[in-house]
Amino acid sequence: MKTFLILYGKPRYLGFLKIEEDHPLNKGNIVVVETTRGQELGVIAGPLTSEQEERYRRAPSADQGEGGQKANMPTEEVSFIGFPPPEESDGKLERLGEESAILLKAREMLKVHNLTMKLVDVEYLLDRSKLFFYFTAEQRIDFRGFVRDLAREFKTRIELRQIGGRDEAKVAAGISQCGMPCCCSTWLNRFEPICIKMVKQQNLALNPTKISGICGRLMCCMGYEHTTYQELWKGLPNPGTKLKSVTGETYLISGVDLMGKSLRVFCPDRTEVLVPVGEFSKFKESIQKGEAWEPQREEVVQLPFNKLLQEAVSESETILEDGTCPPERPARQKPVHVPARERLAKRTAERTSRETPETTRGNIPVKATPETVSPPAGQESPKKRRPRRKKRKNPATATLNEPQKQSQESRAPLTEPAASSPEKTRRKRNSRRRRPRKPSAEE
Repeated sequence: MKTFLILYGKPRYLGFLKIEEDHPLNKGNIVVVETTRGQELGVIAGPLTSEQEERYRRAPSADQGEGGQKANMPTEEVSFIGFPPPEESDGKLERLGEESAILLKAREMLKVHNLTMKLVDVEYLLDRSKLFFYFTAEQRIDFRGFVRDLAREFKTRIELRQIGGRDEAKVAAGISQCGMPCCCSTWLNRFEPICIKMVKQQNLALNPTKISGICGRLMCCMGYEHTTYQELWKGLPNPGTKLKSVTGETYLISGVDLMGKSLRVFCPDRTEVLVPVGEFSKFKESIQKGEAWEPQREEVVQLPFNKLLQEAVSESETILEDGTCPPERPARQKPVHVPARERLAKRTAERTSRETPETTRGNIPVKATPETVSPPAGQESPKKRRPRRKKRKNPATATLNEPQKQSQESRAPLTEPAASSPEKTRRKRNSRRRRPRKPSAEE
């Protein structure tokens, strides 16, 4: 008699298949088995020894779910019926299409009953004699009316099974933060308890988005290296412990280095020291006494350095007496210091050379630009004035300004013309902002 471990159902339940050695069963074969639920397909996970079988039986498999129901079924013995027929592949695709349509229909029916539950997936048995609905909820729910409507709609036996958040990720499957499929949907069968202490011991960031999986719980991979870190932390203080010296200085224990098997300690001078686990007691004594701690180093083995270096370089390259090769490029020369007087004389010479006209620098005459041409001595350089903006006349105010214009024309001969004045008054630029006009006495 030979025992095989078998996986069946969408939640990937475990079972023991005991069969005679005459049947050629290998890992990965698909077989038809009889379980407590009915006839269904199963996948051979591999043969088991008596010790492995006993370990699987003793392992807790019926953990309590979030709603109080059992999240997993206990490992049971299944009976072998035979191998599936060749046309079973087409039947499997047909069942998957029916299950997706049934799930959509059941979700629409759930809205009418107004129950606080979420339908995750649907599963048909091989002979379609029973229909399983997997749902999640925060508490126990009375779904008897919903089950009656489902049985009336789909004309078969209905079973609703409540699962937890982790089982939802296991049934639905998905991609984890590492970029690989979730462990629970591929090879992980049982959920071990994960606590925040495991995260602290591994010196990870306490960020919920980084240490939580798609199920919203702490990732299962936090427990893979927990035993290694637990052995390393044995006999050491917890992370965050402070060590004070006689002089009042404080040393903080931040974490451990798993590869180097050493303890990370922050010093008062904002530096980090790696203390080997075996020397932590000596480090603690020296810190409490106020003495300087130096790590014990192993004796350095002398190696034939010159011989190894000569073998590494080519024969054409020479090696100096101190065991180093000459540099390929010459050393960079330092800039020569120039006195301040010489720098000032050089700047004045450059300035005078720029100020000299370009026509005198060479024999080729340079055409002068219009900007450099100076006007005659008796004339002034013409100034470019900005064209005045024409004012718009308002017909409503034109009639009011006529008597004012007549009064200004009558006074014009009394004033001297602006051209006869010896000194020209500078004309102010017109500002675009118009000032409010004061009304005259006649208005």
